[in-house]
Amino acid sequence: MNEKEKQLLNEANLTCSMLGNGLNSLRKSTILNVGLYYQSFFSLSIGIERLLKIIIIIKYRCENNGLFPTSEDINIKNFGHNIIKLIEYLDIKIEDGIELQILVFLNNFNKKSRYFNIDAIINENIDYENPLHSWKKIQEDILKTIKKEEKISNKEILATQLDEISSIFMYDLNGNIIDQSINLLNAYESMEDLQKYETEYVFYIIRSIVWKLKELERTKSMMPYLTEVFYIYLGSYTRSEIRNKKNWLKLT
Repeated sequence: MNEKEKQLLNEANLTCSMLGNGLNSLRKSTILNVGLYYQSFFSLSIGIERLLKIIIIIKYRCENNGLFPTSEDINIKNFGHNIIKLIEYLDIKIEDGIELQILVFLNNFNKKSRYFNIDAIINENIDYENPLHSWKKIQEDILKTIKKEEKISNKEILATQLDEISSIFMYDLNGNIIDQSINLLNAYESMEDLQKYETEYVFYIIRSIVWKLKELERTKSMMPYLTEVFYIYLGSYTRSEIRNKKNWLKLT
């Protein structure tokens, strides 16, 4: 491989790791550790952006006998951090309603709302929504698609006993105080389902993008063959396997 091919392979490996880290963080994120939500949003939004920009380079190479573009051929920086524009440019179809919501959320986070905490400290006139509040709305829509099951037996009795021996003070994703055990148990009861289904929806967004890469690389034989780097997103996983997988940095 020449130097540009090596750098392209390095970029693909970096991007694949970011996506895997993002899915891992999302799979573990809870109101007990909201930092994992932020970590997943950063990794997924940046990872998806970089993957899309890799595909733009591959598209140019396929159309130009394997040559790499220069900044005069394609100024990738013109897309900025706009994931939606990149998706549209590459004609990638994302049709599921919740997947579209997630994609718009990640686009907004990538462009602006990743700075919300700092902006909220130094500026009282913020014109965009707290990303945690935005994600909570997506969670509520996800929960509507899931058959709710009671997973904690004798929840009210347990909550009463916990309140007698302990005190609770934390916030949900909307910033509301949780200071009673029953509210914490209710949140905990839906937590695992949310972790599983959030991860599944994001996985299918990534899979749709990787399929575009595979389609392009089928049209022309070039080095490096990047579809192999992102192979995990093209595997024959069942929906149940996707929901239950906890380590997206492992290839099996």
